[in-house]
Amino acid sequence: MKILFFFLIIIFTVFRTPNYYTQIDSVTWKRFEMLGKGINSQGWLTHIFNTNTSGYIEYTEADFQQMSQYGFNHVRLKVDYAHWLDTTTNITDSTILLYTDTAISYCLNNNLITVLDYYNWSWDEVMLNSNNYIQTSQILGEQWKNIAERYKDYPSDSLLYEIYNEPGGVNHTEMRIAFKTIIDSIRTVDTVHTIIVWGQVDDYTLLEDENIILTLHFYEPHFFANQGKTFGNNIFNTTGVPFPYDSLTMPTQSPLDTGAYLLNLYNNYPNKGTVAYVENWIQGLKSHADSLNVPLYMGEFGCTNRSPEEGMMNYIRTIREAFETHNMPWAIFNWKNKNDSFFSIFNCDGCFDTDSLFTDSTNYTILCALGLDSCNNFTSQNDWKLTANQIILFPNPAADYFSLDLNYSNIVEVRLYDISGKLMFMHDYHKGQKIDVSQLQNGLYYIKTIVNKNHFSSKLIKY
Repeated sequence: MKILFFFLIIIFTVFRTPNYYTQIDSVTWKRFEMLGKGINSQGWLTHIFNTNTSGYIEYTEADFQQMSQYGFNHVRLKVDYAHWLDTTTNITDSTILLYTDTAISYCLNNNLITVLDYYNWSWDEVMLNSNNYIQTSQILGEQWKNIAERYKDYPSDSLLYEIYNEPGGVNHTEMRIAFKTIIDSIRTVDTVHTIIVWGQVDDYTLLEDENIILTLHFYEPHFFANQGKTFGNNIFNTTGVPFPYDSLTMPTQSPLDTGAYLLNLYNNYPNKGTVAYVENWIQGLKSHADSLNVPLYMGEFGCTNRSPEEGMMNYIRTIREAFETHNMPWAIFNWKNKNDSFFSIFNCDGCFDTDSLFTDSTNYTILCALGLDSCNNFTSQNDWKLTANQIILFPNPAADYFSLDLNYSNIVEVRLYDISGKLMFMHDYHKGQKIDVSQLQNGLYYIKTIVNKNHFSSKLIKY
């Protein structure tokens, strides 16, 4: 989550009624619905350029296995491609591309959809702004073209492109012009994968693409979601703010909260810190998206951890339920962190352990607040390890062969199916064996592994 430079109140002024409707493709709507419940992954590929920085968090396949076991459907994979771009040659360093390959394979192995998010953490020379958006969009378009060329043969139901995270330096017309340049560049090599664009473009129909999804982030009311953190020019010093508002437990505003903006937020919190306020906001966003017949994906929501535990749970549950009432896919921020104020789904302050799920004083877990199928079934990573019998395929994607990572059985039955469901082969697999796929056509295949009458499914990409 970058500094939040926008306020959702302006959404209604920038979602203009278009002069004509671009009919969003039915396949796009299907992919939109498949996104379901998601999780953000900031800290890994946003900071991999410097593993000593305070924001860096290492992820392994175990993280993605755990996400899948908890019941998440997709991962919003944040990647700071801008840092790795040589703007003199328009070449992206292969290091970040290989890391991205690995991350996407982790998602595929664990039946997670990837939303590949261009996350410009570096705030460098390819940051869109009103002075450079024409030139910069051409640079970004060329970089995205190369990225799309790399992944054009990946299954389009399992990978979506989000072309720019929270563009705050351009107005809504400039944003649309820049995005069209990037989209047009991608479409020269990849006409299949769905593209996600920031929802504050002035008129999405002028993008002239039927395979797009709009996205926004939700952090209202700001006085609750941002407490204890610095956002923009404002430091939210008042902490312990409840949700919903409760006059008996509402803290006195910190004397460090200075300026009209913070004072107004505090004074208005009795009206804004309510379930009805949040629900009405989301209802308004959904109604306007429906009037344009366009899918709207909520790519981030969450809060800092400076609220009472019950307030955090109430807030997250309220927003999640409102999204789902209106059939809006979402992604919670964030999986794990080592920043002592940002929220993650683990009970961890200033670290990034995954030892204990976040719970309130009544042992109500974050999984329940998020409405995940695993609600109340997990309390720790140790519990997860006892139940997550995941099968790991490697390499994936594969050119000539693949193997299985088996930690608990030497002989299993492996079946490989094509995308139509046709069984291509089946045989017993011995630990360490290589399975030859060199004669198969390139594309997506489904692997079913049977261990002691238990069936496990995975996806394999042949290239």
